[in-house]
Amino acid sequence: MGVKTCRGLHPLLTDITIETAKCEYIFASPRGKGKDASPVGKLNNAHYAAVKRAKLEHLRIYDLRHTFGTRHGEAGTDIATLASLLGHSRLEMVLRYVHPSAAHKIEAIRRMDEMHDARAASKPEIKAAR
Repeated sequence: MGVKTCRGLHPLLTDITIETAKCEYIFASPRGKGKDASPVGKLNNAHYAAVKRAKLEHLRIYDLRHTFGTRHGEAGTDIATLASLLGHSRLEMVLRYVHPSAAHKIEAIRRMDEMHDARAASKPEIKAAR
C-alpha cells in the first residue's frame, strides 16, 4: 500500500487492528515476521490467485475501490471524507469512484419530494393582492 493510500487512514487502521496486528503493515509479505516484516510489493498476484480460487470470472482490484466509494456514497458519507478515505486530494477523483444505483437515485428524488411536500404544508397560503 503506497504512502498516498495510507495518508489519513493510518490512525483509523491502527485503532482497528492494533490488537490483532502482527506487524505494522496491512498487507505484509509472508517472508518476514514482526520487526522483520515488509509490505507486499505487488498485490496483483495474490488478488488474481484469490479470484481464481473463488471461481470468479473477472474482478479487478480497482473494482473494490469503486464498490467502496459507491457504498459510502449511498450511505451518505460526505464527499470530503470519502476523498480522504480513498486517498484523493482532488474531489473530482472521488466522482470516478462513486456510481449511485438507480434505486439510490429514486430514493434521493423521493426524499426531495417529501421535503418539498413538508415545506409546502408548513407555509401559510399567500393570497394575491387585487
